This record gives sequence, C-alpha cells and structure tokens, in this order.
Amino acid sequence: MAQIERKFVGIPQHPPHFTSAIVRYIDGFRGDMIKGRSTREFLSEALGFEFNLPRVLNNVCTDPKQLVPQLQLSMPVSPGQMVMTLSEGVVDNQPAVIVDTSVIVQRDIAPEPATVVDVLTEARNVIHQVFMETVKKLHDDMDPIEVAE
Repeated sequence: MAQIERKFVGIPQHPPHFTSAIVRYIDGFRGDMIKGRSTREFLSEALGFEFNLPRVLNNVCTDPKQLVPQLQLSMPVSPGQMVMTLSEGVVDNQPAVIVDTSVIVQRDIAPEPATVVDVLTEARNVIHQVFMETVKKLHDDMDPIEVAE
C-alpha cells in the first residue's frame, strides 16, 4: 500500500480516474521442473492442458515429439478479462515452458490508493488461484527463483 501511496504524491487534488489496470505474472518452468518431458507432455502431465489434434495433423506430422504447442486463452473472470499464454521460452539460458498470465480490469477506478490496491489485489487473487491449482502436481518440486533483468 505504501508504494501505491507514494505514486500519488504530487498528483493534483482532483486527478482523473483510471479506466484500466493490468496485473501480469510470468512463470517459467525450467529443466529441473520439466524433467525431460517435451513441452506438450509437460503442459499435459504437469499442468493439465490437453492437446488433441485433428486426425489429419497426426497423419502428416512426421515426429509428434517435435510438436511444439503455443496456446493463448482469453476468458472473462470476475475482475475483467484473463489472458494466458503457454509457450516455449528460455529462463537463465535454459529451455523452459513459459506461462504468461494477465488479468485486465477495465472499469472506472477511483484515484485513491486503497481503491487501486483493492483492484490490483482482486486481479492478483484470480491469477494466484489459477496458478496454485494448475501447478498442484509440482508443489513438492517448486522453489521461487530470482531472475536478473
């Protein structure tokens, strides 16, 4: 809350309302979490995202283990719209599966620290709920890491 309050220092007495807010989390699952699985296998086995291809794609694909899914979902959630992208990527120079999740809130947001914190918390809570349930099979193996920017 203190960080939000500092952002309001020096703002005119009657600042305009916000019309949107975005909370974004980017999670990377490296080799120690993937454990030799392909991206498709990891997304399915560890995170619960199933990929069933039409028969024709299975017939023309010469190496199903080389199939690399990239998926983007957009759905309404209680605070607004959630967008989730699942893809391959790199974390600390290691191949990784990336889960990029955002909640976009589009409504009138009063320019008051408490209101802004409430909106951001509401969006964060949706992301947290989805993340914790999605990675429940991985909880025993998980540790947060710091990534240099």
